[in-house]
Amino acid sequence: MTERRRRTLTPDEDVAWTGLARTVTPLRGRPRPAPLPPPAARPKIAGALAPPEKPAKKKNPVPPPPLESLSNLDGRNAERLRKGKLPVEAVLDMHGLYQGDAHAALVSFVTRCYAVQRRCVLVITGKGDGRGKGVLKSNLPRWLGEPSLRQCIVAVTPAAPQHGGGGAFYLYLKRKR
Repeated sequence: MTERRRRTLTPDEDVAWTGLARTVTPLRGRPRPAPLPPPAARPKIAGALAPPEKPAKKKNPVPPPPLESLSNLDGRNAERLRKGKLPVEAVLDMHGLYQGDAHAALVSFVTRCYAVQRRCVLVITGKGDGRGKGVLKSNLPRWLGEPSLRQCIVAVTPAAPQHGGGGAFYLYLKRKR
C-alpha cells in the first residue's frame, strides 16, 4: 500500500488555522496552540480587510427590441398576429428551466424553426412571481436582441389570452432566403 503525501499549509492557511485553533477549548491533557505572532509579523490574507470590489457592469451593445415590435409587418398580418389569429406552427415552453438552459433552448428553437421555414411560433416564459416579473420573461427581450436571433425575427408581440396571455409571446420569423 502506498502512503499518501500530505500537502503543507500555505502561510495564509497556517495563520487562519492557528487563529481558528485558538478559539476552541483543547481536550484534557492537550496543550494550547502556540500564540499568534505579533500583527506586524503576520502575513496579510489577501482581501481580508479590503472592501470587496464591485463587478463591472456589462454593457449591452445592441439595445433589446421592445416586446411589441410589429412595425415590420403589414397592417393585416400585424393585427392577426396580435389577436392570435395566425396559426402557431411551433411552441417552446420554458416553464421550469434555469436561465442558461432557457436561453440555450430559445436559441436552438428559433434557429431550427427559421431553418425549416416556420413563420409564427409561440414562446411560453410564464408570468413569473405573480406580479408579472419573471426571470425568463424579463430576459426574453435581451435574448431576442442578440445578433444570432435578431436576424431571424420580423416581429414580437405578447400572446393572446388563448395562448398564454402575458406569460407567452408570438415570434414572427423571417423567410429563409
